[in-house]
Amino acid sequence: VMWSPVEKTALAEAEVEYHDHTSTTVWVRFPVASSSLPEIEGAAVLIWTTTPWTIPGNRAITFGSSISYSVVEVTDTAADSAARVGEKLVVASELIESICGEVGITGHRVLAGGIDGAAFAGSICAHPLRGQGFEFDVPMMPGDHVTIEQGSGFVHTAPGHGAEDFDAVSKYNDACRAAGDAQSIIETPDTVGPDGTYFEHVPLFAGHHVYKVNGEVADTLAAAGMLLARGELVHSYPHSWRSKAPLIFRNTPQWFISMATNDLRKKALDAIDEVRWVPDSGRTRIRTMIETRPDWVVSRQRVWGVPITVFTNKKSGEPLRDPDVVERI
Repeated sequence: VMWSPVEKTALAEAEVEYHDHTSTTVWVRFPVASSSLPEIEGAAVLIWTTTPWTIPGNRAITFGSSISYSVVEVTDTAADSAARVGEKLVVASELIESICGEVGITGHRVLAGGIDGAAFAGSICAHPLRGQGFEFDVPMMPGDHVTIEQGSGFVHTAPGHGAEDFDAVSKYNDACRAAGDAQSIIETPDTVGPDGTYFEHVPLFAGHHVYKVNGEVADTLAAAGMLLARGELVHSYPHSWRSKAPLIFRNTPQWFISMATNDLRKKALDAIDEVRWVPDSGRTRIRTMIETRPDWVVSRQRVWGVPITVFTNKKSGEPLRDPDVVERI
């Protein structure tokens, strides 16, 4: 969900405004740990992201199954480049020239080209901060959202910080279960709390706020030898309509009411028509939301709403479903 660390709540689409925002961008090496493709042995898969703070939440790399990839060896670099002569990078074939220009690679040669994206299935990379608390494997998996419009043709995947990332990992986990491979299932980690700070169990960055940590994450990657380049990008980004602060994407348990069950959608639309709206544009706005939304989130920050009191089992997290308790409250 889109989450406001300022209000400490999930926001609906209708509560989101888009404003220009300057993001820190990073190009990061993910060293190949194992693969059935001999062409990528000793190479690093290159990713580009506008959210360095999500790197601690990385658990996978997604590729485009129909994208063509190449292994590039660096033969010459600009004076201020972090690229290393002799290193091998795996990137989308169509993006080689633009990537080299952006990261300061002035000479290169293609060691292997025309690698079909689907061939990366089963390959494993190491997290760029391996050795500093991030010891898990980073599997490569297909993703329908991967394009070559920007970046490297690979997507750094943090399932706790993006719907497409979460969906790609869920699909991968379903395939693992179907194959009886429980060991390969990827758990979606909880890395960031309601206030936008990393939980205490997150190595290196525990207690740091995601708004302020991008530079530190980039510096830490650089010290580990995994940062190829960094930059800045001004782009349209979601902000809270109340605090005007930028939002983050965060996995968190939420309560939803189905708009289809018990004809709730029809009842709501009928009720909208019975209300006099001032200004009248409000009727269209709420009607559009009701007509298209499959469900409605009700677990919101209680400051501006009626609180819903729910007792949960501390161990299982299951709610207490007792009508007498509800009526008593």
